[in-house]
Amino acid sequence: MIKTKGRFFLIIFILLFSLSVISAGSVTREISQSDVDKGETLTVKLIVGVGGSESFYLIDELIPAGWSIVDKGTADNSQQNHLKWATIYNANDITYTYKIKTNNLGDYLFNGTYVFEGDDSENIITGDNSISVAESSSGNNNDGSSNSEDASVNSSNSEDSGDSYYNSEGVLVLKSSSDNDSGFSLLTASLIGLLILVVILIILFFLFKR
Repeated sequence: MIKTKGRFFLIIFILLFSLSVISAGSVTREISQSDVDKGETLTVKLIVGVGGSESFYLIDELIPAGWSIVDKGTADNSQQNHLKWATIYNANDITYTYKIKTNNLGDYLFNGTYVFEGDDSENIITGDNSISVAESSSGNNNDGSSNSEDASVNSSNSEDSGDSYYNSEGVLVLKSSSDNDSGFSLLTASLIGLLILVVILIILFFLFKR
Protein backbone atom coordinates (compact mmCIF):
# COMPACT_ATOMS: atom_id res chain seq x y z
CA MET A 1 0.00 0.00 0.00
CA ILE A 2 2.81 2.39 0.91
CA LYS A 3 4.70 1.51 -2.25
CA THR A 4 1.56 2.18 -4.33
CA LYS A 5 1.14 5.63 -2.78
CA GLY A 6 4.82 6.38 -3.38
CA ARG A 7 4.53 5.51 -7.03
CA PHE A 8 1.37 7.61 -7.35
CA PHE A 9 3.06 10.72 -5.92
CA LEU A 10 6.09 10.12 -8.14
CA ILE A 11 3.90 10.05 -11.22
CA ILE A 12 2.14 13.29 -10.13
CA PHE A 13 5.50 14.97 -9.54
CA ILE A 14 6.77 13.94 -12.98
CA LEU A 15 3.61 15.25 -14.64
CA LEU A 16 3.79 18.59 -12.84
CA PHE A 17 7.47 18.94 -13.73
CA SER A 18 6.73 18.19 -17.37
CA LEU A 19 3.94 20.77 -17.47
CA SER A 20 6.24 23.40 -15.96
CA VAL A 21 8.81 22.77 -18.67
CA ILE A 22 6.31 23.04 -21.57
CA SER A 23 6.33 26.59 -22.93
CA ALA A 24 3.27 28.77 -22.50
CA GLY A 25 4.70 31.69 -24.48
CA SER A 26 3.01 33.05 -27.60
CA VAL A 27 3.57 35.49 -30.46
CA THR A 28 0.63 37.21 -32.15
CA ARG A 29 0.74 39.35 -35.27
CA GLU A 30 -1.31 42.54 -35.49
CA ILE A 31 -1.55 44.38 -38.83
CA SER A 32 -2.65 48.02 -38.81
CA GLN A 33 -5.15 47.48 -41.65
CA SER A 34 -6.30 44.70 -43.95
CA ASP A 35 -6.38 46.84 -47.12
CA VAL A 36 -3.76 49.37 -48.22
CA ASP A 37 -3.12 51.50 -51.28
CA LYS A 38 -0.14 50.88 -53.50
CA GLY A 39 2.91 52.60 -52.02
CA GLU A 40 1.25 53.09 -48.63
CA THR A 41 3.26 52.18 -45.52
CA LEU A 42 1.90 49.28 -43.47
CA THR A 43 2.60 48.93 -39.75
CA VAL A 44 2.90 45.43 -38.29
CA LYS A 45 3.22 44.51 -34.61
CA LEU A 46 4.38 41.22 -33.10
CA ILE A 47 3.03 40.87 -29.57
CA VAL A 48 5.13 38.55 -27.42
CA GLY A 49 3.58 37.01 -24.34
CA VAL A 50 5.76 35.12 -21.87
CA GLY A 51 3.33 32.90 -20.00
CA GLY A 52 5.60 30.53 -18.13
CA SER A 53 9.12 30.41 -16.83
CA GLU A 54 10.73 30.83 -20.26
CA SER A 55 13.90 32.88 -20.25
CA PHE A 56 14.71 32.88 -23.98
CA TYR A 57 12.98 32.76 -27.39
CA LEU A 58 13.60 33.28 -31.12
CA ILE A 59 11.22 34.89 -33.65
CA ASP A 60 11.59 34.62 -37.44
CA GLU A 61 9.09 36.76 -39.37
CA LEU A 62 8.87 36.23 -43.14
CA ILE A 63 7.42 39.23 -45.00
CA PRO A 64 5.73 38.77 -48.39
CA ALA A 65 7.88 38.83 -51.52
CA GLY A 66 7.87 42.18 -53.33
CA TRP A 67 7.58 44.23 -50.14
CA SER A 68 10.35 46.57 -49.00
CA ILE A 69 11.25 47.31 -45.38
CA VAL A 70 10.69 50.93 -44.40
CA ASP A 71 11.53 50.55 -40.71
CA LYS A 72 12.83 47.27 -39.27
CA GLY A 73 12.64 48.42 -35.67
CA THR A 74 14.97 46.34 -33.50
CA ALA A 75 14.95 43.35 -35.83
CA ASP A 76 17.84 41.79 -37.71
CA ASN A 77 17.19 41.69 -41.47
CA SER A 78 20.50 40.30 -42.73
CA GLN A 79 18.49 37.55 -44.46
CA GLN A 80 16.32 38.76 -47.33
CA ASN A 81 12.60 39.08 -46.52
CA HIS A 82 13.26 37.93 -42.94
CA LEU A 83 13.01 39.92 -39.71
CA LYS A 84 14.44 38.18 -36.66
CA TRP A 85 14.42 38.86 -32.92
CA ALA A 86 16.19 36.86 -30.22
CA THR A 87 16.17 37.10 -26.43
CA ILE A 88 18.60 34.83 -24.63
CA TYR A 89 17.74 35.62 -21.00
CA ASN A 90 15.17 37.39 -18.80
CA ALA A 91 12.39 37.14 -21.39
CA ASN A 92 9.46 39.50 -20.73
CA ASP A 93 6.27 40.52 -22.47
CA ILE A 94 7.08 42.92 -25.30
CA THR A 95 5.74 44.22 -28.61
CA TYR A 96 7.95 44.52 -31.69
CA THR A 97 6.96 46.91 -34.51
CA TYR A 98 8.13 47.14 -38.10
CA LYS A 99 6.93 48.97 -41.24
CA ILE A 100 6.85 47.83 -44.86
CA LYS A 101 5.36 48.91 -48.19
CA THR A 102 4.97 47.71 -51.79
CA ASN A 103 4.15 49.13 -55.22
CA ASN A 104 2.67 45.82 -56.38
CA LEU A 105 -1.04 45.00 -56.40
CA GLY A 106 -2.65 41.82 -55.10
CA ASP A 107 -3.24 39.74 -51.99
CA TYR A 108 -0.36 38.72 -49.74
CA LEU A 109 0.19 36.36 -46.82
CA PHE A 110 2.56 36.74 -43.88
CA ASN A 111 4.41 33.74 -42.48
CA GLY A 112 6.43 33.58 -39.31
CA THR A 113 7.55 31.18 -36.62
CA TYR A 114 8.83 31.33 -33.05
CA VAL A 115 10.44 29.06 -30.50
CA PHE A 116 10.37 29.48 -26.73
CA GLU A 117 12.41 27.72 -24.11
CA GLY A 118 10.86 24.31 -23.59
CA ASP A 119 9.43 23.99 -27.12
CA ASP A 120 10.22 20.83 -29.07
CA SER A 121 9.43 22.44 -32.44
CA GLU A 122 8.67 25.77 -34.11
CA ASN A 123 5.30 27.42 -33.60
CA ILE A 124 3.36 29.44 -36.19
CA ILE A 125 2.81 33.11 -35.38
CA THR A 126 -0.93 33.60 -34.95
CA GLY A 127 -3.18 36.60 -35.54
CA ASP A 128 -3.46 38.70 -38.72
CA ASN A 129 -1.71 37.13 -41.71
CA SER A 130 -3.20 38.60 -44.91
CA ILE A 131 -3.22 41.96 -46.68
CA SER A 132 -4.72 43.32 -49.94
CA VAL A 133 -3.06 46.05 -51.99
CA ALA A 134 -5.09 48.15 -54.44
CA GLU A 135 -4.68 51.27 -56.56
CA SER A 136 -4.83 54.52 -54.63
CA SER A 137 -8.40 55.82 -54.35
CA SER A 138 -7.42 59.24 -52.94
CA GLY A 139 -5.83 60.64 -56.12
CA ASN A 140 -7.90 63.30 -57.86
CA ASN A 141 -7.71 64.17 -61.52
CA ASN A 142 -7.22 67.91 -61.69
CA ASP A 143 -7.06 68.12 -65.49
CA GLY A 144 -10.73 68.97 -65.81
CA SER A 145 -10.68 71.80 -63.30
CA SER A 146 -7.39 73.09 -64.63
CA ASN A 147 -8.68 73.13 -68.17
CA SER A 148 -11.84 74.81 -67.00
CA GLU A 149 -9.86 77.53 -65.27
CA ASP A 150 -7.68 78.03 -68.35
CA ALA A 151 -10.75 78.33 -70.51
CA SER A 152 -12.22 80.88 -68.12
CA VAL A 153 -9.02 82.92 -68.19
CA ASN A 154 -8.83 82.77 -71.97
CA SER A 155 -12.44 83.79 -72.20
CA SER A 156 -11.92 86.72 -69.83
CA ASN A 157 -8.80 87.83 -71.71
CA SER A 158 -10.44 87.79 -75.12
CA GLU A 159 -12.03 91.03 -76.36
CA ASP A 160 -15.77 91.23 -76.79
CA SER A 161 -17.36 92.39 -79.99
CA GLY A 162 -19.12 95.14 -78.03
CA ASP A 163 -17.76 98.27 -76.39
CA SER A 164 -15.77 96.58 -73.58
CA TYR A 165 -13.38 93.73 -72.80
CA TYR A 166 -11.56 92.09 -69.86
CA ASN A 167 -7.83 92.67 -69.47
CA SER A 168 -5.30 90.07 -68.19
CA GLU A 169 -6.18 90.90 -64.58
CA GLY A 170 -9.84 90.23 -65.15
CA VAL A 171 -10.85 93.91 -64.99
CA LEU A 172 -13.59 95.19 -67.29
CA VAL A 173 -12.21 97.87 -69.58
CA LEU A 174 -14.36 100.16 -71.73
CA LYS A 175 -13.13 100.87 -75.21
CA SER A 176 -11.96 104.43 -75.80
CA SER A 177 -14.60 106.70 -77.31
CA SER A 178 -11.94 108.07 -79.65
CA ASP A 179 -11.56 104.55 -81.10
CA ASN A 180 -15.29 104.29 -81.71
CA ASP A 181 -15.71 107.86 -83.05
CA SER A 182 -12.53 108.18 -85.10
CA GLY A 183 -14.37 107.51 -88.35
CA PHE A 184 -17.19 109.84 -87.42
CA SER A 185 -14.76 112.69 -86.61
CA LEU A 186 -13.04 112.33 -89.98
CA LEU A 187 -16.37 112.46 -91.80
CA THR A 188 -17.45 115.54 -89.83
CA ALA A 189 -14.24 117.38 -90.67
CA SER A 190 -14.71 116.59 -94.35
CA LEU A 191 -18.27 117.90 -94.31
CA ILE A 192 -17.27 121.11 -92.55
CA GLY A 193 -14.50 121.71 -95.09
CA LEU A 194 -16.94 121.16 -97.92
CA LEU A 195 -19.44 123.53 -96.33
CA ILE A 196 -16.81 126.27 -95.98
CA LEU A 197 -15.87 125.80 -99.63
CA VAL A 198 -19.52 126.20 -100.67
CA VAL A 199 -19.86 129.38 -98.62
CA ILE A 200 -16.74 130.83 -100.22
CA LEU A 201 -18.04 130.01 -103.68
CA ILE A 202 -21.36 131.70 -102.91
CA ILE A 203 -19.60 134.85 -101.69
CA LEU A 204 -17.43 134.98 -104.80
CA PHE A 205 -20.52 134.51 -106.99
CA PHE A 206 -22.26 137.54 -105.51
CA LEU A 207 -19.08 139.65 -105.72
CA PHE A 208 -18.55 138.99 -109.43
CA LYS A 209 -22.28 139.49 -110.13
CA ARG A 210 -22.07 143.08 -109.02
